[in-house]
Amino acid sequence: MKNNLLGAVIAGVLVFVCSQITLKLFIEPAISLRGVIGEVCSFVLQNHAKISNASESDELSRKAKELSAKLMASTFSILCYSFIRILFRLPKKQFILEASKSLNIISHVLYPGARQAVNSTDCIQKVNEEKDNLSKLLGIPTNYE
Repeated sequence: MKNNLLGAVIAGVLVFVCSQITLKLFIEPAISLRGVIGEVCSFVLQNHAKISNASESDELSRKAKELSAKLMASTFSILCYSFIRILFRLPKKQFILEASKSLNIISHVLYPGARQAVNSTDCIQKVNEEKDNLSKLLGIPTNYE
């Protein structure tokens, strides 16, 4: 009787420990990445007019750079990314890297004083190209159409 009870308790503890390891190493980081992708979508949609018109803004520039870093950090915190990516329908690592680069380009164009030698029309075109890249790479809407 005592052996059965002890075996059941040990089995219960092992199941709990394994489930917590799975949760902390695989599930929570994947959910966190999904959240960051949602933040990118929210950022682009909330600031659609300023971003589309390449309006200089230190605040928007900093936020785009921050989201770029969070996107990369969240991706590299997921163990066995190629497997987890399929389970959680996440973008490929290469797409995340490209999206991060797009956010950095947007950040640079929006930074006040960083584009003195570049035509304003070229900046607007470049930002909109990068915004479209974000949409394709991350599978998110970046405009209200």
